Amino acid sequence: MKRLVCVTWATVSLLAMTLSPAAADDGYWHLDFNFPAGSALPLRVGVDEGGGFGFVTLTDDDSDGIIHLPLIPVGSRLAVGVNHTGDVDDCDLWDLVGPDVQRGGSSIDVPLLTNATTGESVGIDFGDLMVPPLTLTPGDRFTVVNGMMPGWPEIRVVDESGVPDLETFVRDVDLLPDFNGDVEVSNAVVQFRFVPEPTTCALALVALCFAISRRRSC
Repeated sequence: MKRLVCVTWATVSLLAMTLSPAAADDGYWHLDFNFPAGSALPLRVGVDEGGGFGFVTLTDDDSDGIIHLPLIPVGSRLAVGVNHTGDVDDCDLWDLVGPDVQRGGSSIDVPLLTNATTGESVGIDFGDLMVPPLTLTPGDRFTVVNGMMPGWPEIRVVDESGVPDLETFVRDVDLLPDFNGDVEVSNAVVQFRFVPEPTTCALALVALCFAISRRRSC
């Protein structure tokens, strides 16, 4: 009877993992755009879940300095553009990967950067989402050479001075010239929070129950 209990739990666990469409790191990113100094600025957002980018403009309707974004599935791509200066959008692009390669947990804050000399926008291709490997405090300055930022070699900073909108940035980012010059950390922050799939939580519960059952019954 004890062995039957163990076999039953093993079967349930195996079926759950086989039938569930979610892998162990499936889930969604909950995102907030936090920009207290620019609550009136609209935010241009693009999301690609595998079929190409779709774009929408979001606003801070309650003027609290935070724009809430919809849940974005793991494995998607995210593009964000905000107009700081009345010129072109400050555009940024991420590949949203799962928590197993985040380098530091399920909550990540990424401050945006601007051109420290002119105040105009710079574009960044962040690649895979990660915790910034260096401290980024608003007002800090860094010198970028050939698109590379010291202390954060995984990202690429580009000259987007001739880019009129986020759609063009997403299309042409790989063709844009590298940025050279000083960048400044702004007080605009994109906040990422990982939310697991409900099925992932269920699988964790099944695994826990199986482990307890083995200790008590096997």
